Amino acid sequence: MKVSFCFVKYGNEDMWSNFFEMFHNRVRIEDRSIDCDFEILIHDNSINNVGLVRARNELLTQARGDVMCFMDYDLELIEFHWKIMALMALENGVGIVFPYCHGMSSKHESWYNEWEDKEVMPCNCFFISRQLLNELGRFDNKFHTAYADWDLIQRVHQDYTCMMQHNRSFVIHLDQPKSKEKVKIWEMDHAHYLEKWQQDLDRSKL
Repeated sequence: MKVSFCFVKYGNEDMWSNFFEMFHNRVRIEDRSIDCDFEILIHDNSINNVGLVRARNELLTQARGDVMCFMDYDLELIEFHWKIMALMALENGVGIVFPYCHGMSSKHESWYNEWEDKEVMPCNCFFISRQLLNELGRFDNKFHTAYADWDLIQRVHQDYTCMMQHNRSFVIHLDQPKSKEKVKIWEMDHAHYLEKWQQDLDRSKL
């Protein structure tokens, strides 16, 4: 098994350097009893800004992994069992696998259940098998930055595959303030998401 870690760099050199040092340390000390290789792919949007979504799709053309991991770098990796999450992503019936993210639920359930089936995910770090991603289709390039992950979640649900949260893996999202320009882009992405999925979202409320 091989995992392709895909990163889109977009500025803030200090945050990137600090995260990447932490990431390397976490990845290399993970359980060596699990036979798993990895590669790291980076698109630098600070040099060639094609938007987060197009950049991820460009990285997909380079990736050689059986499992893809898409990760933001405004994260603190408290516990990061990436091999275990990658193995789960290859299981039949599993769509997306992700770590527990602080702020997504009221309490951390790691002392009760290692795995939880979830309807939503934080989108800042997730694993998905290449095979499933090929079946579902890549990220929708009509999105620029946001909601392409939510669009993918909707397609996963339509495929009747589940999303699994690994409670032994724990990350903290260091949310950054958004500029007026970025807020406008998010609003446009949200409008496209609703255009695609509003009827499905309305039916789910019935």
